Amino acid sequence: MSYDVSLLSGEGRAIDRAKLSAYLTSLGLVSDATDHFVFLDSGKICADADLVWTEDDEDRAETGDAVNCIQVHIPYALCESHSTVVLQTCEKLASHFDLRVYDEQEGKYLR
Repeated sequence: MSYDVSLLSGEGRAIDRAKLSAYLTSLGLVSDATDHFVFLDSGKICADADLVWTEDDEDRAETGDAVNCIQVHIPYALCESHSTVVLQTCEKLASHFDLRVYDEQEGKYLR
C-alpha cells in the first residue's frame, strides 16, 4: 500500500521523456528501469515514480518519446518520514513543467 500522487500535464499536452528524465536525475532521482525512477535516502528507496501516458484513465503500454503523467508512490510505512521531501520534489517538478499535482487518496488537486 502506498500514498499516491499524480503529476498531470493537462489535456493535449505532453512532456519530452528525455528532458523529463534529465530533470528527474538532476533532482537526485535514479532510474532503475525504463520509465521508472526511485527516490533515495541514504541509499535506500523511499518512494518511486512511473513515467506514463494516460488517456481516458487508460495507461498506454509504451510512452514513446513523450509522457503526460508522473505517478509517484510513497510506501505508507515511509510516509511520516519521507512524504515532505518527496512532495517538495513533486512541487519542483510541477513548477518546472507546469504540471498539476493530484492527490489520489483525497481525489483533489494540490496544485
